[in-house]
Amino acid sequence: MTAKAKFSGPVCPVVELPPELSGQLQGYAVQHCARDIDPSEFADLLSMHTIYAAAAIQLHRAGGTNKEERELELSSLKASLADSERKLFMLSFETHILFASPDDSDPVAETRRSLQLMMRQVDAALQTLKQQPRAPRFDERVREVATELAECFAETLEHFGAPVSRTSDADFDGSSPAVELLERLGSIAGITLSKRTWRDYLSRRSKRPDCG
Repeated sequence: MTAKAKFSGPVCPVVELPPELSGQLQGYAVQHCARDIDPSEFADLLSMHTIYAAAAIQLHRAGGTNKEERELELSSLKASLADSERKLFMLSFETHILFASPDDSDPVAETRRSLQLMMRQVDAALQTLKQQPRAPRFDERVREVATELAECFAETLEHFGAPVSRTSDADFDGSSPAVELLERLGSIAGITLSKRTWRDYLSRRSKRPDCG
């Protein structure tokens, strides 16, 4: 399929969490976190991380614009700017004087200079785009978001004094409450992974030197 300049505007993710999630998170905090913490703060922080992950997944799923489409957008924009600048330059004298300003400025000339500046900026943007690497595939982006969610999840649990244990049996799908909760948050964010995979994300994190 031939790529086209989209000019689709920015994507604005809309994330709605299940109404029962806050109560479930507070219940987890009461059961597993330190006794002197505020369960609502725990719930709010994990809800925020889930919203960020869900928004990222929505943006990635929307597809955005790939490198070729962005190049076409910029090229199309430059052509439009050049056409406008050329038309201003070719205005008849009789039309030009209709833009006369009381302060003796020349709006047509000023607009042409602005258009010329914008065309140079478009050229610079095209050069920057050519130097950028290939955008990651959707599945690669999902792994990145899942890794970040697992990191934030583990840090939140540690901050509130909850254990970040991974599983009761590495040979089976039995999982700890932490893995169960992480899978739930991931599912809400639009990340469909097995408990074993979420467990592995937490396991890799726990082996980092700064994680004890």
